[in-house]
Amino acid sequence: MTATAQDCARMVTALADLADQESAALRAGDYAGAAEIQGRCAPLLEFLSVHAESIRGRAELTGQLRQIRAQRNESSAQLEARIEAARTELGTMQSSRRRLNQIAPAYGHANAAPRRQLSAVG
Repeated sequence: MTATAQDCARMVTALADLADQESAALRAGDYAGAAEIQGRCAPLLEFLSVHAESIRGRAELTGQLRQIRAQRNESSAQLEARIEAARTELGTMQSSRRRLNQIAPAYGHANAAPRRQLSAVG
């Protein structure tokens, strides 16, 4: 069964919509939502790759696909930058924790409750 150019056009339009949703989810910090959207893109991409011959020669569809690819590349770059920032922050926190663990013995235990002394009154 071969897909019509109209079927491919509908898939490209749906893919463009999902790419917009993915970008919005990443801007909002909704990484689980972005991952879910990427999963929804997979069958559309599979369909388009199987029926590429229906797209060939259709300048408007290939143009849209280039735009979608550029948008998804930008989303991917933003995600990579956020991942790198999180790694840097994690490294800073681990370094601070190590320093704290090194100097904590000099100040005693923060969790230790003050000792109460009992005295007999009589």
